[in-house]
Amino acid sequence: SSSADYNLSNNISVVGLVVQSNCAGFGNTPTVDLKINGVDGPVTISKGASTTLSWTSTNTTTCMAQDGWTNSTSTAGSVSSEPVDSNRSFTIICTGPGGTATDTVRVEVGGAGCCGGGGGNPFNSHVYNSSTVPVGVNMQPCGTILMTWDRPTTNVDRFRIYYSGVNFENWAKLNEVSIGYATSGPGNKLQLEFYPPNQVDIFRYRLYTYFQGAETMATKDSLGSPIAPVKCDSGAGDLSSSNKDIIKIRNIALSYNRLGSQDSNISPALPIIEGNTVEFAINLVNSGTTDMAEPILVEDVMANLVQPTSGVGFGLVADCVSTSKCKLELLGYDATFKTLRFKVVPTAGHSLAPGEVWTVTFTAKTQAPSNRRNQPFRFQNKAYVNGLSGPLLTTPNILVLPVGAPSIEEIQ
Repeated sequence: SSSADYNLSNNISVVGLVVQSNCAGFGNTPTVDLKINGVDGPVTISKGASTTLSWTSTNTTTCMAQDGWTNSTSTAGSVSSEPVDSNRSFTIICTGPGGTATDTVRVEVGGAGCCGGGGGNPFNSHVYNSSTVPVGVNMQPCGTILMTWDRPTTNVDRFRIYYSGVNFENWAKLNEVSIGYATSGPGNKLQLEFYPPNQVDIFRYRLYTYFQGAETMATKDSLGSPIAPVKCDSGAGDLSSSNKDIIKIRNIALSYNRLGSQDSNISPALPIIEGNTVEFAINLVNSGTTDMAEPILVEDVMANLVQPTSGVGFGLVADCVSTSKCKLELLGYDATFKTLRFKVVPTAGHSLAPGEVWTVTFTAKTQAPSNRRNQPFRFQNKAYVNGLSGPLLTTPNILVLPVGAPSIEEIQ
C-alpha cells in the first residue's frame, strides 16, 4: 500500500515533469524594449523632424513594426523615422517560442523654434498682459516681477517662463516652477514672483505649461508685455513709462494727458496737409524707486518730417528748464536718418524724482518722401530714451494729403 502510494505519487510527479519539459518556450518569455532617441519617451520634437527608433529583444525570433515604420524583421536594430508632422506612437511586436511581446513609444510634436515645442492641446491658462502696458504684471522693489495667470483646467506638472529681447530674436528659459509651488494666487489665479534676466534691458516673456514630457505655450497672446525692470539701488530710476504724444497740428492744440498711454485725438486738426507743422511732447517719467541725477539721452526719429524753416533746433523747450531743474543740450540733427538728438541734464542739486515727469516739446514739418511728391503719404515719430523705445514712445502713422487735394470730408 505504501509502495503503491509511493509509485502513484512518483508517476504523477514524473508525468508533470515530462509535460512541463516539453512545453514550448517554458521559461523563455519574450521581451522587447523600444526606445525613441535613446529614451523610453514620450519625447517632444519640432514639426517635421525625424526620430531614431532602436529596439532590443530577448527570447524572440522575429520582430515586426506596427504601421510599417520599418521593414526590418531583426530582433534588434535601429532606424530613422520619416519626418513627423503630428503626435503619434510607434509600436513593435516581437515573436518567439514563448509567445509575443509588444512595446510602444510616443512622440509629441511642437512648433519649430524656441521653447521646446508645444505638444498636446492648448491649456486654458494665460498671463494677464497687454501689448503696451504691463496690466497685471507688477514691478516689485528692486526689479522682481509678479506674474498673475489663470489656473489651468487640465493637469499640469510645472510652469516654465521663457524670455527674449523686445524683438523676440532669441528665447531662453528664465525660470521653472512646479504647480505645487505656485499656489499663492488669489481665487482661481496663480502668481509667481521672479527676477528678470537683468536689471536694465527691456524684455518679453512667455509662460508655458509642462505635462508628461509635452510643453504648451499658455500666454494669452503668445507674448507678454514689454518689461523694463527697476534697477536696484543704481540711482538710474526707471524710464519705461516715458511716453510721447502729438499735441498740436498747425495752430490747433490737441488735448492730451502727460501720463496717458494713448495718443491724442487728432480729428480737430484734420485734414493734415503737406507742409503743416506738428508739435510733439516727450514725457520723461520716472516710474522707478530712486532719483535720476544722470543725463537722459533722447534720439527722435522723424519719418517724413523735417526741421521747419523757422525755429532753430526744432524749437526745443523743456518745462524743467523753466524751473531750473535741468538744461537742454542739442546734439544735432542727422538729415539722412531724420534723427534729432539731445540731452536732458539735471542741474546740480536736482534730479528726476520717482513719480515726477519732465516734458520736452519740439516742432517739425511734414514733408513727402522724394518718390511720393504730390501723393498722400504718412508720417510717424519714434523716440529712444537712453537707447530704449517702445509703443508708448511711438506715434501712429498719420495720413498727410498733398497740397490742393480734397479732404475725406469733402469727398463724402
